[in-house]
Amino acid sequence: MGGAPYRSPTAPPPGGAAGPPDPLARLGSLRSSHRPPPLRRSLAMPVFAAALVAALVGGVGVAAKAPSAGPSGLAAAAGALAFLILGWGALRDRATSIDLHAQGLVLTRGGARAVVPFDDVDQVWFDLERSSSYVGVIARIVGLKLVDRAGAATLVPLAPLDAGDANAVVRWVHRHCSVPLLDEARKALREGEALTFGHVTVDAEGVGVGGARAAWRELRLVRLQPGRVAFFRRLPLVPWRTVDWAHIPHPTVFVRLVTELAHHIELDNPIGVEDDA
Repeated sequence: MGGAPYRSPTAPPPGGAAGPPDPLARLGSLRSSHRPPPLRRSLAMPVFAAALVAALVGGVGVAAKAPSAGPSGLAAAAGALAFLILGWGALRDRATSIDLHAQGLVLTRGGARAVVPFDDVDQVWFDLERSSSYVGVIARIVGLKLVDRAGAATLVPLAPLDAGDANAVVRWVHRHCSVPLLDEARKALREGEALTFGHVTVDAEGVGVGGARAAWRELRLVRLQPGRVAFFRRLPLVPWRTVDWAHIPHPTVFVRLVTELAHHIELDNPIGVEDDA
């Protein structure tokens, strides 16, 4: 046989060599786009608060018989300051958008664009915010940190979005980056391996947290709390250990495995994330 190669190199297109591949080509079709609510709605509360502050400061100035130019100028300055403090976040986040594709997402913020193929994501971390309400303590996911296999992290802010849009982003990332790990994790547990979630380890016999360990049969109760998992070895008053969702990667995978391995589970208003497996 001759020495000619099996496939000859493709001739470069006229005008020079082809440019680098478009990173968007790996993401597939666009499924949905998510942006902050209209500015008029985002600024409604800051405007109201600024007007209230201005009225209160102006009223105090009049009651104190301040110089004629004093009350109105001071009230205007106080109102403007209140508006800037409360409304700056909404103004800053106007350029934020998250486009969900079949196999990844595109984050645009402040003129910069980050393209994240789900195939490259190694870890998913949650940024949580807790608050009190009439139903008790609630936890809200206000951001995601997506870490690729090279260790580079992309921060995806969710706080600027409405609750429905933020939940859509969380569910999409969960479905494509965390759910696919479940079958592999279950197989590893059946084969006697231990899985590591940051400072927490899980195996078929028990759970280890920060160097301490308890067997599943020793745990009297596992309580799923808002953004936390509490493990009780004795009476369900003071937990033996508590694992915060924000301190471990792939917290939804961890919670699902714990619910399958622990003997006694109690739900205490946990975060609801769609589970496809």
